[in-house]
Amino acid sequence: MKSQDIIILATICERAPLFWTQKELATHLKISQAEISYSFTRMEKSKLYDKKNQMVMLNGFLEFLRYGLPYVFPAETGTEKIGIPLKQLDGMHSKRKVVWEYEYGTDVGLSLTPLFYDKLPEAIMTHKYLLQSVSWIEWLRIGSSREKDIAFQSLKNLWTNYGK
Repeated sequence: MKSQDIIILATICERAPLFWTQKELATHLKISQAEISYSFTRMEKSKLYDKKNQMVMLNGFLEFLRYGLPYVFPAETGTEKIGIPLKQLDGMHSKRKVVWEYEYGTDVGLSLTPLFYDKLPEAIMTHKYLLQSVSWIEWLRIGSSREKDIAFQSLKNLWTNYGK
């Protein structure tokens, strides 16, 4: 599994019930169509995607995000940089600002190497709907226990209608 597989699954959940094609995903996420295709093969092998029904296996995906993600893809933070800020969680009391380093960013904060791929900040600037789910996934990697609980519940609520 590659880290970009996570963003592809999240995008499918986020955009449901909209129909999508691999070409549309490639365009939106700034990933080649070949990589999108390889990703679907990996996700199916990981039992996170059902290719026949074109469905994310949501319960398994959420379980992986909550318990596996921080170990498989640990966070790498750096120094203060300019970038795109992660969306703050509702109920979060932390004042720390975390950003994905990006030269055209809007805020200064603790830099976080994007989980998914180097074009992620550009994709987020182009398609704002990504900011919310990707931020919450990142909080699962870097947050305190309380922040992780809030992020996980936020993702569950966001994707509650997926597949319905």
